[in-house]
Amino acid sequence: MVNRDINKDLVITVYHTEEGGITNKFIQCLDERCKSIRTIMNNMDFSFIYNGILQHSDHRFTTRYMNEYVSGDLNYTFLKHALVLGALKDWLYLHYRILNSITFLKMGSL
Repeated sequence: MVNRDINKDLVITVYHTEEGGITNKFIQCLDERCKSIRTIMNNMDFSFIYNGILQHSDHRFTTRYMNEYVSGDLNYTFLKHALVLGALKDWLYLHYRILNSITFLKMGSL
């Protein structure tokens, strides 16, 4: 989206029905979403869920897993991460729309 020269590569421009071209605002919005997503992902315990619970492969999480399993806190951990993933899915919708529009073929008349 940063590219403005059609001779070099693909150019994507974002238009608003009332304001016209808003590509720079859209890029800023995507950048802020990426930073938010990165901050949230870095502060969550996805390594514990994947390596400690689902795969049982990391011995560092064995004690924590047993403590949370016995106390019932494991349900809270799952619920907390499920809610966060739901929000992240919504925040990634604009990224999906961009990639979908430039990569996947659309069915239609030939």
